[in-house]
Amino acid sequence: MRLFLLTLVLWSYSCSSQALLRTYQDDRGINIVYNNTDRLTGLRSYPGLEGTMTGSDLSLNYIDDFVIIDLILNDNFPNDPKDFRGSFFDTIPGFDKGVALWRYKPWNSWTKPILINNPSEIKDWDVQFFYWKYEDGVFGAAMPLSGQGYRTTLGNNQGKFGAKSVSYGPAANTDKIPQMVIGFGEDPFKLFEGLYQVGLKAMGETRNLLANKTFPEKLDYIGWCTWNASKKGQLLNENLIIESVKTFTENDFPLGYVIVDDGWFDSTKGMLNSFSPDKTKFPNGFKSLNDTLINYFGIREVGVWHAFNGYWNGINPDSELGERYKKELFSWQQKPRPTSPDSIRLAKYYFIKPESDSLLSFYRSMHEKLRNQGFTFLKVDNQLVTEKMAVNNYPIFSLSKKMHEAFYQSSNEYFDGAVLNCMDMTAEAYLNFGSSAVARAVEDYFPEEEGGIGYKMEKGNAAAHLVMAFYNSLYFQQMVFPDFDMFESHNPDAEFHAIARAINNGPVYVSDKPGHQNFEILRSLCYSDGRLIRPSIPLTPTKDCLFQLQEPKLFKAFSKVGEMGLLGVWNLADSDLVKGTISPNDIADIEWEDFIIYEYFSKKTWKVSKDDVINVELPRMGYKLFFVLPAKHNAVAIGLINKYNSPATIISQKIEKGVINVTVADSGIFGAIIPKKPKSVLCNGKKIDLNYQNGLLTIEIAKGKIRQNNEIEIKW
Repeated sequence: MRLFLLTLVLWSYSCSSQALLRTYQDDRGINIVYNNTDRLTGLRSYPGLEGTMTGSDLSLNYIDDFVIIDLILNDNFPNDPKDFRGSFFDTIPGFDKGVALWRYKPWNSWTKPILINNPSEIKDWDVQFFYWKYEDGVFGAAMPLSGQGYRTTLGNNQGKFGAKSVSYGPAANTDKIPQMVIGFGEDPFKLFEGLYQVGLKAMGETRNLLANKTFPEKLDYIGWCTWNASKKGQLLNENLIIESVKTFTENDFPLGYVIVDDGWFDSTKGMLNSFSPDKTKFPNGFKSLNDTLINYFGIREVGVWHAFNGYWNGINPDSELGERYKKELFSWQQKPRPTSPDSIRLAKYYFIKPESDSLLSFYRSMHEKLRNQGFTFLKVDNQLVTEKMAVNNYPIFSLSKKMHEAFYQSSNEYFDGAVLNCMDMTAEAYLNFGSSAVARAVEDYFPEEEGGIGYKMEKGNAAAHLVMAFYNSLYFQQMVFPDFDMFESHNPDAEFHAIARAINNGPVYVSDKPGHQNFEILRSLCYSDGRLIRPSIPLTPTKDCLFQLQEPKLFKAFSKVGEMGLLGVWNLADSDLVKGTISPNDIADIEWEDFIIYEYFSKKTWKVSKDDVINVELPRMGYKLFFVLPAKHNAVAIGLINKYNSPATIISQKIEKGVINVTVADSGIFGAIIPKKPKSVLCNGKKIDLNYQNGLLTIEIAKGKIRQNNEIEIKW
């Protein structure tokens, strides 16, 4: 009966004359057609009746040009929580190439892009996002769905592409398991956006769409984190923080916030003993430290780190804190650190039962104490830990959902929802972000002395770090403002990192050792009061770079400020020279026909039409930064050209024949491109000295006591 109903639904849908997407069923299984061409064929469930694959255990629903696939359970499904349930396609006809974002081992914290030349090359499981291109130029994309206790990832089964769902804990009481949503289109960026709109709607989680979120005000300033500066927490103490902050303020740098990262807890073998800091590192507690940072040094906000499960290995049951929650603890086994050798034995750890009211009270107790000690936002880490906690205890997605709901309820109450999510690139974490707005989209930043010297994406150099960040952002930007992690402004590749963060719309924070800052780089990232100069949209690989990875070619990524395009180009390859072209068409959905392109470092300009190209070549670890500016009357305002994101410094502008009126948001060096030397330039109604060379007009706006808007009028 179920097979008949499914066939009827598919037949009815395929009769729609308006539909680009349709499906039909034959002896191979279910086949998906887009634009009159078979795109995916032979969909069946696995394992099905008597271990065979069958289409009768699947439910398909449709929204626009997307198909949502659910797995219908039956009595013959295995009940071992470690066994997967899934659905797989026999073939992807006309497949050209694809990219899989795979959660790599042993940390299981982050994803990295893998180029797929044949669908059989996809990893067995743990693919968090997959997109591909057909020989006719059409794009396809798949997002795994989770729910009903099951965590789903994309993967490969006997050479077939599909979805795999696991519960790890006792099977949830459900008759269906969400599998995936699949879509097709000519525009990959609209496809990805629509895919997550449909997928999150199907899960009842539309609040997790970036379009429904606002960047936290507390994070909208440049920050400093203790992590690298303290040798990953080993040297962390009150004096290090004070001395480090001094080196900013003594150089008149407007540091916006400080993050006290890992290394402060009172713990035993990675287990939490209390909510208080280690007394040997912070003998005066946190209150006096934070009062000093805020009231004496003028730091706006102070954030503090903690693990999702309190500390890395949960709660110490033999501590005072453990005694407090003793009746509400459950245990799980895991290795003391994420590594592959079998020589490291499993150990037993503890945390609060998800069904207990103590789960919320645990987070509230921790957050209330931290808030009372002067902290104003959080960095939460180890969000992948529920994968270990769930085994033989709880269905993984149910456990993670309960923990995320409790954590975010508490962080919303005590910190206004200002949270940096971290170690989160796994479905049970990112699909439970709820309204939380900022999340890490790349593994840790590794300076040279910690292994960041090669092009291997795990623990690689600046080029490898950005490859991961750019591709991971393709799916994370649908849900959050992507965080590219901290970096060091004194590192030899600091500017390589800096321009990527400047034209991304996530947070920007550094981890410089005391006295080692490059303030020229730091000042170029923010206004004179420390507020970030952020674009309108996240930084995204250009369409022609979506399958490039680390090929020896020019790598391009774009974002926008209103109608103005921002285009970063890098040599991300292990190559002494890369070549390529840039064009206004690299900026998705740019509407104008005539443009002036300005390169930040060389100050060169080009007048181009939308389809024109400019040749670019870069040496090893080279980079450039272009602004693609719609031109009117052969003129454009660039903004404050001493800031990496110059166009975003423009509050408003009006260009008429022979005159520009523009308002910029700070002091600094203002630039505009005009067809001839100006007759007059006024700044706030007063004449001002100017420099005009090769079409580029610059003026210097003096810094006032406070940051203020400046009105500029240019006539020629």
